[in-house]
Amino acid sequence: MTNSDGCFTSTLNPYGVGVPTPSCNVNIKLLIEGFYAFNNDLVPVSDAVNAPLTADTISVSLYSSAFPYNYITTRKTVLDVSGNATVSFPSIYSGGSYYLVINHRNSLETWSKNPILLPLGGITYNFTTPNSSQRSKNTSLKQSTDSD
Repeated sequence: MTNSDGCFTSTLNPYGVGVPTPSCNVNIKLLIEGFYAFNNDLVPVSDAVNAPLTADTISVSLYSSAFPYNYITTRKTVLDVSGNATVSFPSIYSGGSYYLVINHRNSLETWSKNPILLPLGGITYNFTTPNSSQRSKNTSLKQSTDSD
């Protein structure tokens, strides 16, 4: 359940007692080359029969924005066939600047080009924007043409 700010409000506290706590949602746009089916869609490889709108799972990590870029935390989430995923981090991370790091079982690790400020509520990050969203140079722009 989310509120008007995009905060997930029904997480469990560390003691296992259901207490409404706000969180930071990160909406991600990401296309995995090996699953790319053109027209900005991905092939549903996790379970095409029972989950035809799910491409696969990804891990989204936060790393410190300051050298030595320490690991902070990771959450696993579902990437849909349109290349969209949403991951929720506890509100304790809000207000900090972090690199977003994407890991997938069959792809190279990809970092956001710059640290992002993680606001309480939510933010959107698009890894498909050419030359402006990825820190590493291990990405390429794929386009559909009439000859494909």
